[in-house]
Amino acid sequence: MEEPLLGASVAAGAAAAAPKGAPAASEEGVERVPVPASSRPHWRPCHAAAAAAAAALLLLGVLTTLALGAGHHLPAAAKEVLVEAGGGRTSAQAQRAGGGGLPAGGLQADATRGRVRVEVYGMAGCPFTRAFIEGPLSEAMATAPDLVDLRLHPFGNSYYVVEGCGGTAAGMPFTGYFKAYDPDVRKCWDERCGEAAREPAPDCFSGDLVCQHGVTDCLVTTAWACAESLAKGDASSYLPFVQCTARRFLGVTSEAAFEESVQQCASTSGLSGEKVVACSLGTRGRALLNAQGRATVLHAGVPYVLVDGRLLEDTSCVACGDGLMQRVCEAARGSVGADNAVCDAIIGKA
Repeated sequence: MEEPLLGASVAAGAAAAAPKGAPAASEEGVERVPVPASSRPHWRPCHAAAAAAAAALLLLGVLTTLALGAGHHLPAAAKEVLVEAGGGRTSAQAQRAGGGGLPAGGLQADATRGRVRVEVYGMAGCPFTRAFIEGPLSEAMATAPDLVDLRLHPFGNSYYVVEGCGGTAAGMPFTGYFKAYDPDVRKCWDERCGEAAREPAPDCFSGDLVCQHGVTDCLVTTAWACAESLAKGDASSYLPFVQCTARRFLGVTSEAAFEESVQQCASTSGLSGEKVVACSLGTRGRALLNAQGRATVLHAGVPYVLVDGRLLEDTSCVACGDGLMQRVCEAARGSVGADNAVCDAIIGKA
């Protein structure tokens, strides 16, 4: 039976999601295992019901996260790598902690930095996630980087095979849509193991990893988590790498092509290609990916974008009525009174 990406290192990588007190994953060594043969890419919409038409994306509603206590439900090692990677709590975690969340009836900017927190949930294999990163997000960050506090959560629609939810990773192709991918299993896993779970099931990260768009999806998504961690959450450092690997994604048809892509993209963003590759193919990368999976909120599809905790409905346009810059400008002006010439042009002067 063909083995999915990093199947041999699942047990070691799962240390990041082990019970409290488990040691953090080490960066020493790079574990490599055979990967399935490549197959022709077969793209489908990146939402829970993969067979539904793209029009279903218009029906995405705001999924209110459960009112749970923050912090205590994250395993110690996973919490450590998550904070290291993303630079702090998610908006949902902050809301549940009773601080830094949304006031009734309004947006709230990050007052400590005068920036608006933008959280992006998705995975490298999803063409819609890549389009958002290469389009609206890139334009917003290039136009008004001083207004955006970006937090990338690379995991998206991935899940692990667990006893309570089922699923299989057998036959997952290197490239292209995984035909055995099950949106119902993904939903089950999110509820049992993701951010909505107060206490994750003990086997959340011990099974095989399933990525909606094949092994390449697993590889590049893990590389995103590694880059964010190595950059210590500094978007000006890791985002160019993410953008570059998003553009080159379809060309990654082998592990060698993956390493080449990572090396070239790292060289343009100030990161060490060797470190990103070692992280991505080793236990450290799996620990970081697991932490992002644990932090992933309930979502109907990806990209799932929160602007200070509120769902961004339009992820295709940067300055439309409900586009990213419109929402960022409204939040920045409404909460911290930030002045910005771009925002004046988009929503008018205050």
